[in-house]
Amino acid sequence: FKWLLIFLIIFSILFFINVKRNGGGLKGVLCTVLGQKVENVDALERINVLLLGISEDINKKLTDTIIVCSYDPKINNAFMISIPRDSYLPIACWSGRPENKITHAAMYGNDCMINTIQNYFDVNIDYYAKINFKGLVDLVNALGGITVEVPKKLCTDNSDRKGKICINIFI
Repeated sequence: FKWLLIFLIIFSILFFINVKRNGGGLKGVLCTVLGQKVENVDALERINVLLLGISEDINKKLTDTIIVCSYDPKINNAFMISIPRDSYLPIACWSGRPENKITHAAMYGNDCMINTIQNYFDVNIDYYAKINFKGLVDLVNALGGITVEVPKKLCTDNSDRKGKICINIFI
């Protein structure tokens, strides 16, 4: 684990240096990731990336988080839109394309999910990334973790309606 952390730190430093060398900002990141020169990136069309957060059980393959990220290098503009997992859309890979929760498209593979989004939203997905919750925790921990300060205790009704549950967090 120690060597992985050292590798990530060195990689991050080199990545940051290359981003700065490529003009910084979103354009610098894109140049670095795609290995392109700035003038080549300026000629690119809009790039769309689908981010999928999947259930803890990777075998169920349901999506909990669906985000489309878009970057237009010509105007140096980026945005993200989150698609609620329970949105009813025509599922591209189902015969007759009946509507169902978009999360169910993921059970039939990445292509089904991508095609469902492309067809419904009339957008081309160029790349995608998928991670489960454990992978996200491992990624955050590998990058040094996150400190959360909670100044108040959190109380909520118990689900069996027999009082309250309180969480006191002291970090």
